[in-house]
Order: sequence, then C-alpha cells, then structure tokens
Amino acid sequence: MRYGIGLTNGPFKDDIPKIISLGFSSYIALHHQLQDVLLLKQQQPNARFLIRHYAKNGLDTSIESIAYDINSYIHDMYNNGILDLVVLNELNNPIEGKVYGSWETADKYYKLLVTLKNKWPNIKFHLPAFSPGFLSWQLYTRSLYYKCKDLISAVDIHTYGSFNQMAEIVHWYIELTDELSERLVVTEYNFGAGNEVDISDWTRDHGIPFVEYCNKLDIYTHWFIYEWINPDSALK
Repeated sequence: MRYGIGLTNGPFKDDIPKIISLGFSSYIALHHQLQDVLLLKQQQPNARFLIRHYAKNGLDTSIESIAYDINSYIHDMYNNGILDLVVLNELNNPIEGKVYGSWETADKYYKLLVTLKNKWPNIKFHLPAFSPGFLSWQLYTRSLYYKCKDLISAVDIHTYGSFNQMAEIVHWYIELTDELSERLVVTEYNFGAGNEVDISDWTRDHGIPFVEYCNKLDIYTHWFIYEWINPDSALK
C-alpha cells in the first residue's frame, strides 16, 4: 500500500517506536526535525521521506535566506539518501505568509527554484500544494505548475473532505499534469478542518476508499496529521 503520514512539527524521537508501529511506509516532516527523521530512517531504511522547508514569512523571505537555511541541513539529507524536498507550503494561505497574486507568486517561486536547483541539482524538488480551502487554488496551482514544471520532480496535493471531494481534487491534478505516476503525491488528506465527523465512520467510508483509489493510480497518500504543535511561527 502506498500510504504515509505527516509527522509532528515538534520533536518525535521518543515516539519513534510508536510511529513505526503504525505501519506507514512514507513520511513528511518539517526541516526543523531532520535529526529525528534521520533516527527514524535508520530504523526504516526503505521508507520514503519528504522534507518540507518552512519559512516564517513565505515568499516574503529572501532567496538568500531560504538558501542559507537549506544549506544548513541539505548535506545531512543527501548523505542519508533523502532527496525529496518541498520549499514552502500553501502559498495561497495567509497563515503561511504574505499572499501574492497567482502570477506574481509563480514568478517569485520560479526565481527561488532556479536558484536552488542550480545549487543542488540532485535534489528532487516538489511543487508545493495550494490550499483547496481558498477559491483561487486552481489558478495558483496552474500558474505555478506551468512556470516551474521543468524544474520539479513531483507535484504535491492537499485534499480534504469526503471521498468524492478528495478524489475530485486528485482528478483535477491528473488532468492538469497528465500524470498517473509517483510524480503526483498527496501530501495532506483528512476529513477537513471544521468538519465534525465520527473518525471511525469517516475512515471506513471515505479514508480507506480514498487510499485504495490513489493506490490504483500509483499515487502516494499521506494522512494529516499525527500531531501538530501550533503555531509554526514559534519554530526556529
């Protein structure tokens, strides 16, 4: 089964036995927790890992600052066989930093990605997912994808709600990218913030069918979330 989980944005080395017992084969973690990720990888050497680089102010953070931060841990990633990296997240979500227009976002991100790819050509950069909770998410995604598609190794997807709602978003990405491969990765899925559900019922009727649907398409899915310590802005 191609399924995984988003790890906590706090320390988790003491929880590694518990995490392994959950039976996941793919993980997403913030770059702040890379040392704990490496401990987990030692015990699960065949698992997949995607590092998400967080910057407090999103695209308001300078390219030089982001490159400096990435340079502080990129060699540890590379030397331990972790090559997948997504820089920033949900650029249409004001919680993640200043929101620009779709084309300005694409232009700024393209310049950032060119700089990073030139410096670290062997790293597999992912296109960051946009939040489907905002009406403009398709416009942002389309603009960024067409601007950056030659520089990326994968496209990340966030999708929430019922099975039909989640599958509809995945299908939209398939049509956009014409991809039915590991280049599409669902990096967040769950029942959706603000929705009150019985988790057992939702998992049976929506969660498991969604994972099975994505498996048939060779798309990895990652449950969001194991544990989250808010706010991200408190992380250094």
